[in-house]
Amino acid sequence: MDVQTRGRTIRIKGAHALCGLVVIAALMGAFALVRTNVPVRASAPARENELVQASSVTEGEVCREGSWYYVNADGSYAKGWMHLSSSGGKWVYYDPTTGRMAKGERYVEGDLPGWCYFDEATGATRYGWMHLSSSGGKWVYYDPTTGRMAKGERYVEGDLPGWCYFDEATGATQYGWRTMEDGRRCFYDKSTGRMVKGTVLIDGSTYRFDQENGNLLGEERKNDSEERKNDDKSVGGSNIWDDDAYVKKMIGHARSIGSETGWFCTIDTSNCRVVVLQRSGTSWQVKLTADANLGKSSTPTFTGTRTVDHKSRAYWRDGIGINDWWTCYLPCGSESDYDGHMNPWNGMYDDGQGFHYGFDGDRPGYNSAGCTCLSMSEAKYIYDNVPVGSTVHVF
Repeated sequence: MDVQTRGRTIRIKGAHALCGLVVIAALMGAFALVRTNVPVRASAPARENELVQASSVTEGEVCREGSWYYVNADGSYAKGWMHLSSSGGKWVYYDPTTGRMAKGERYVEGDLPGWCYFDEATGATRYGWMHLSSSGGKWVYYDPTTGRMAKGERYVEGDLPGWCYFDEATGATQYGWRTMEDGRRCFYDKSTGRMVKGTVLIDGSTYRFDQENGNLLGEERKNDSEERKNDDKSVGGSNIWDDDAYVKKMIGHARSIGSETGWFCTIDTSNCRVVVLQRSGTSWQVKLTADANLGKSSTPTFTGTRTVDHKSRAYWRDGIGINDWWTCYLPCGSESDYDGHMNPWNGMYDDGQGFHYGFDGDRPGYNSAGCTCLSMSEAKYIYDNVPVGSTVHVF
């Protein structure tokens, strides 16, 4: 075998040639081995929204770099709404792009788009009332079924149910005067945000609102009918319904005395007047004002503060069967010098003093046997609305 070295040829023969071939082969193999061991750069990790190898994950919730995701059986991330059994069961929302669980205030797309709020710790959808720091601080309401933020005119449930109005853009609860799209002029309580109804004192003036839709019926002169305008001849010598100071005084009684039921009645024995109020949040609303026929001197209407004891549907007046709408606030025997008055037409005890229908045309006046006699509609209103346990203040 001839070997070329530095321009010279050396002839190798026999066994020496064979050994030479072995050495050359070994050197070439070693050189090839060294080249194949050059390190290769590792591929970049998969992005968070790319498919995860199914063999490396288990389906379910997973926390990665401080955020929660849900990994499907095929290794992909869940997107959109999902109900989880964790935290006692909750609806959560996963970002439609990244798959990251939403937390805090968040706008969601889909069949029912809108603003929602997700618990900062668990991601659970929040419902009902909540105070947010956005938009300078605001009270908002999230639908108890869908979790979407309420906007516009909306009836809310809860401890203080009623109609509210929420800003169409921010969802913030609105307060005070507002003209509705259908032309109604409404007022939302400055403390609770609930729409007011009936007769209400606002900033020193009294207004009357529709009991159904809350529309302003006029600046309150509760008794501004011709019948009431002529009441200057009434007991007390003045038309107290045109006196805001009187209404404020009745509200003052309600504030200072209070009522467990949220309903409060005043009976003014000097003027033969009745006022019915209802608490709305921290304020009191006048619901009814009426002239009354009170007890004559031999059977006076007793003063003092009491509560509604019971109600009944008595029938009287010559057996005609007129509904009495009886609401008793002073049961028989509760005063040492008064044992109730007998109903002479059917032999029944009316068992005390209370509100009921009677003495049409004799109001205001003092002709009853101690009860507070009203018109049929007024007595029925108290019977239907003022619950047992409500405070009745007679002065």
